[in-house]
Amino acid sequence: MAFFRPALDIASFFETLFALGQRGELTESGAPSLLQTAVMVPEFGNEIRLTTPPWPVVRALCAVLRPIARRRGYTARLTAPAA
Repeated sequence: MAFFRPALDIASFFETLFALGQRGELTESGAPSLLQTAVMVPEFGNEIRLTTPPWPVVRALCAVLRPIARRRGYTARLTAPAA
């Protein structure tokens, strides 16, 4: 019998993404807002990578924007409400 286990913490990333979708907090293209991304990238940097701008630029932007996002109440991990 084979078992499937999501790699790293990708399950939490998708749980957060779907929770944002349920709350209506994704852009029309299905992406998190800039401030939400700023708190998610450091948390899920091993699981996801933005393709543009280059990764060092993304990390630098997140380092600047993350404290602002935190003060505004953004968190890196969310859970979807039970149906």
